[in-house]
Amino acid sequence: LAAEKKKTRTFSWVPCADENHCRPQSIGPPSLQGSRTRSCLEHQKYGLFMLPRSQRLTIKQFMIVMEKGVTAHSPLFLVKWVKSTERTGIAAVVPQKVSKKAVDRNALRRRMYDAVSSLYSEISLPVHIIIFAKHTTSEASLKDMTLAMRSVFVKAGILK
Repeated sequence: LAAEKKKTRTFSWVPCADENHCRPQSIGPPSLQGSRTRSCLEHQKYGLFMLPRSQRLTIKQFMIVMEKGVTAHSPLFLVKWVKSTERTGIAAVVPQKVSKKAVDRNALRRRMYDAVSSLYSEISLPVHIIIFAKHTTSEASLKDMTLAMRSVFVKAGILK
């Protein structure tokens, strides 16, 4: 009976006023709703957009970029990238040296994904990219992060 109760438990999300930003919310736990779906309470709190899983790197792709990737630097980020025959994939990494708390690292990683999501459509060729945060990234605003990513992507020849 307790197991049945857990299965039938529903989660409801408040719909967002901006229909173009958030998808319609479905009933079910967040893990079943897809990577683009966010609760609007989270949207109001952070205003962040995570890249869908289809636009992120798999573990195998991540390891290939770590082994064979070309490096480019900016004051906020270190970027490793390699050309791909598949779709473009991106990973964001925040080392423990940047922040000891996992909550802060995850929040910074979400901000990095949000900054790169605005540049994703401008990437000219299929590449796999890993973006590493530096110490100065934690104090940077989202606008500064986006500008720094744009400059390092142009320096690396990734953007159109």
